[in-house]
Amino acid sequence: MKNRFLFILAIALPVLAIQTVKIDRPFAGHYASYQGTVMAAMARNMIRENFSEFLYPKTDSLIGGKRSLHMNQYPFPSVLAALGSHFIGGRLEFWGRFQAIVFNAGCIVLIGLIASNLFNPLTGWMSALLYAFSPLTLIYGQSFMSEASSLFFFLLSIYILIRNDRKNLFPTILSGLCFAVSLTGRVHWLVFYPVFPAIFFTDSQKKFPANKNRVLESLIFFIASVLLPAAWYAHTYNVGLHADNIHTNLFMQLGGSDSAIPNLLTDSAYYQKVFKTIAGMLMTPLVFPFVFLGIILLRRNMRAFWLIVAGLAGGVVLIFLAPGKVLVHDFYLYPFYPFLAMLAAHAITQLLERFPAVKSGAVIGIFSILYLVASARYFLHPLFKYPAAEAALVQTAARVQNQIQPEDHVIFFGEGAEVLLYYADRPGWTVRLSQIGQKLRAYQKKPWLSKGLRAEMNALEAANRSTVDLMKHLIGQGAGFFFATDKNELETDADLAVYLRSQHQQISSDADSFVLFKLNR
Repeated sequence: MKNRFLFILAIALPVLAIQTVKIDRPFAGHYASYQGTVMAAMARNMIRENFSEFLYPKTDSLIGGKRSLHMNQYPFPSVLAALGSHFIGGRLEFWGRFQAIVFNAGCIVLIGLIASNLFNPLTGWMSALLYAFSPLTLIYGQSFMSEASSLFFFLLSIYILIRNDRKNLFPTILSGLCFAVSLTGRVHWLVFYPVFPAIFFTDSQKKFPANKNRVLESLIFFIASVLLPAAWYAHTYNVGLHADNIHTNLFMQLGGSDSAIPNLLTDSAYYQKVFKTIAGMLMTPLVFPFVFLGIILLRRNMRAFWLIVAGLAGGVVLIFLAPGKVLVHDFYLYPFYPFLAMLAAHAITQLLERFPAVKSGAVIGIFSILYLVASARYFLHPLFKYPAAEAALVQTAARVQNQIQPEDHVIFFGEGAEVLLYYADRPGWTVRLSQIGQKLRAYQKKPWLSKGLRAEMNALEAANRSTVDLMKHLIGQGAGFFFATDKNELETDADLAVYLRSQHQQISSDADSFVLFKLNR
């Protein structure tokens, strides 16, 4: 027991040391726009509304002149961060990352417990080690996103089932409810549902339920697991029929992929990217080869075999079902890794068992250090490095707050506009030159949306033909200020620069690096 505790401590301390460095640093760099303009903005708006509309999570991006609803999943991390900041105090940067670190620590322990149950304690804590030092884990296990919390409840639902003799149905119901929380936070994790039938129908050691009742137990689990997400998505569907300020929800995105995405499945570059993500970001080249040995050795343990195969199958389904998402967002494979980690850990521990000479604390320690070094190659830059210009935007946003009232609507223009949107703490729109002339995404024009939202989206797309037309449209939507992050970038669009200076009042000075206009309406 003492050695096991020390091993857990040896895993936890480096992870915590890495993840808590500058935990309250600004949202800049890797996926910072999502963490700030989506998750943190929703938390801030919950506080602003005194939690009166927590079922209507809002960002500061405007649609139809109102803060937009972001409802493609329920943002449990935003609620937790808002509660911590409101009742205890502290910045949302701290609370957003802190909740992820806590859930990630829980995931490390749960993976160790699950693998210990399926194999043996050594495999369990080797699985925990591989998961804890994974680049993907170190990055998203401290990011203000839904991945860490959803994975925690997913793993908890598995652990409840495999550790309990289930002499009654309470563990089954509790496990289903945990998976329900996971699905409500990340609905696409539904592809991992086969993991649970794999547990029910291969668990031959348990006395209850008898074989003839396992279908019933699976059905009870399924009912418990869909109650919460069904309620949430029924709510979002109903809101979508009436609201005219929805940024996104599940039903808008279903079947709304860009036409180019199916071509990814026939593009070898896509599979190269997936391979690099799995072999690098998930596992590092040091651990990846052990997966293949683990597959060979796994056949001797049928209980673990079907559970892990079901989990791996879920990851493969995501790769083929959502290629556009997987290509752009490597964190879509986040729930895939625990199963790969257990597979590789099984292979490593089998080698240690067969070669007792290398089964020592020194060898495991050296392997752990090498793994952490290999992992650092992938996680250091996304975690701790970001363009200096983005960091400067935080100070820029603070400088203009005194000139713009809290409810004034602002057009944020240029690179880094998303960072400005969050740190200026003013509702508005983000505009980049690269988006001018492009059509809206297909899901933003679904025919079942409310008439008001459809009209707004059509008008926005029509206005997006040029920057001047777009400015006129947004002014009509209530924009009171134009805020360019970089005056040099504004000058690259001569028509826009001439229009602003001829029609509106510049209130920034020539010495400023940014440009601020008060718009005449």
